[in-house]
Amino acid sequence: MLGEKGTKNLLGKSLFYFNVGSNDYVTNYFLTNGQVPSLLQTQYTPSQFEDLLLSNLVLRIEELYAMGARKMAVVGLSVLGCLPAQRLIRKGSPTTCVESINEIVRSYNIALLNRIHSLQAAHPDAVFTYLDTYRFIDSVIRQPSAYGFENVLAGCCGSGRFHGLPTCSIPGLYKVCEDASKYLFWDFVHPTSKIDKLVIAKFWTGSYPDAIPYNLRELALVP
Repeated sequence: MLGEKGTKNLLGKSLFYFNVGSNDYVTNYFLTNGQVPSLLQTQYTPSQFEDLLLSNLVLRIEELYAMGARKMAVVGLSVLGCLPAQRLIRKGSPTTCVESINEIVRSYNIALLNRIHSLQAAHPDAVFTYLDTYRFIDSVIRQPSAYGFENVLAGCCGSGRFHGLPTCSIPGLYKVCEDASKYLFWDFVHPTSKIDKLVIAKFWTGSYPDAIPYNLRELALVP
């Protein structure tokens, strides 16, 4: 048994990785037929919902800090307005994302980074880093061929416009592309393994502004 002292020492050397928020938006706040607001949208403005999520995230981080955690990486939200499901629901253009959603995401990410700065100021004996998913995925969507992609706005597997319907696991109701490595999205909301690998590589060895102030490799090496 490690005991309390040994456990705190282990937690202090461990790296904690927070990648939260996407489902809170995609399957809750943005859960609508595109014609009427979702239940949460009738209860919270975008800024209020943003504050709710971030306040809860900071609370959980503070709890881990109190237990001994000292190295923490927090991931920002990706381009949720480019998800095939959101583009289908909101009858998006074949070549563009839903800007109103991405605007909310950008606001969240800015506020998240500010919260991380505040956490760092409050706990100088800990190290916090921000990992920016949005910036990189946005660059892939703008220049897909530079990263080996051919389709960055529709799912490889699914049905409906942009393959934006969640039918990929239902036999007889979906179609699958020939080469998923040429797609950014696997289905209506999930990325392909290819883009996942590219994102993690950015997180592991990237520099500002993809990782602020440390990438995961640097954070892991912090004493």
